[in-house]
Amino acid sequence: MANAADRTIGLLLAAGSGRRFDASAPGRKLDALIDGQSVASRALHALIASCDVVLVAARTPTTAVALEAQALGATVLIPEASSLGMGHSLAALAVAAQERFPVAETMVVALADMPWLDPKTIAALVSASRHDDAIVQPTFDGERGHPVVFPARYGPALAACSGDTGARDVVRRNADNLRLVAVTDSGVVRDVDTPADLLPASE
Repeated sequence: MANAADRTIGLLLAAGSGRRFDASAPGRKLDALIDGQSVASRALHALIASCDVVLVAARTPTTAVALEAQALGATVLIPEASSLGMGHSLAALAVAAQERFPVAETMVVALADMPWLDPKTIAALVSASRHDDAIVQPTFDGERGHPVVFPARYGPALAACSGDTGARDVVRRNADNLRLVAVTDSGVVRDVDTPADLLPASE
């Protein structure tokens, strides 16, 4: 049940197929291990540690990330159109967030294939978004990254997303209210796309 303390809603996109990682085994990249913990699990824990509640878009209710998310108290959704692109999954999460947490102030859009994020970085981005009442996107060495944090009033715009661009169009259309925040956390730009990405980052 939603309550007044549920101000920050984490939206984790974990319904992708990861074809570039392994075309023969959809979703396998999210189960790949880093120091004994799966890619998706690491992303999930970072979001849970920095948000009041977390909603997860998964491919099926029996994927490892869906089962773990449920066990940790997160809400799991299985978007019907997830195969058409992450935008559809994001839309489903945004709709659910607005319905279940109408007093929320902030939505954090995060990707399950970004396992190196520091929860403190997410918390700092949330604080920046609230302080400036703005969309906040992190940068590392000049490169834009994730997660992207939105004031809750952008919920309807996120709920209208489709295709495979996710929140990119929403950010572009509202560029006048976008704040880029430079961080020292390289995890905001490191994702897992191919098996080679699991190797330690070069110094």
